[in-house]
Amino acid sequence: MDHAIQNRMALLVERGNALLNGLQSELQALNAPRADLARSLLSEGAGEIALELLGSRRARGYGRELAHTLLRQEKNRSQQQILARYEVLYRNWLSEVIGLLRQVSMVRPKLVAPGNSNSLVSRVSKAESLKNLDARVRYVLRQLEYLRIQDLVWNSSLPKDVPKIRQSTKLS
Repeated sequence: MDHAIQNRMALLVERGNALLNGLQSELQALNAPRADLARSLLSEGAGEIALELLGSRRARGYGRELAHTLLRQEKNRSQQQILARYEVLYRNWLSEVIGLLRQVSMVRPKLVAPGNSNSLVSRVSKAESLKNLDARVRYVLRQLEYLRIQDLVWNSSLPKDVPKIRQSTKLS
């Protein structure tokens, strides 16, 4: 495989791994045990404040439930913001991956221009059928790792397909 192709593939794999690790760490921070504990304590505190202000146990339950609902909504909104931010990063990374794959082909016998880059692009494009962002990133990374071990060439270096002229064997 050409060294320029290898270097670009390695860079794309590295960027994909960084994207996946950043996404997972930010989502895990939202679900950390201390964050859940803080949400529970705030819910209980809101329940106790409602009990003190309104003087009934029912108010305590309503206060707890209201605080719990608001905190859950805030967590979901934060999660959606993280996913939206990483979706943009993923789209940029994916367009670079597809851009490279459109320029290369997997070596096969009798390979001629324009090459077989469409099959490489379609392998990676199947990631779009997956729902979760982290699953899509992992899928593209697996495809890139597979392609890194294949023999790839630039489409621009492929010979043009020259039609052979059939000569007639008739003798007059």
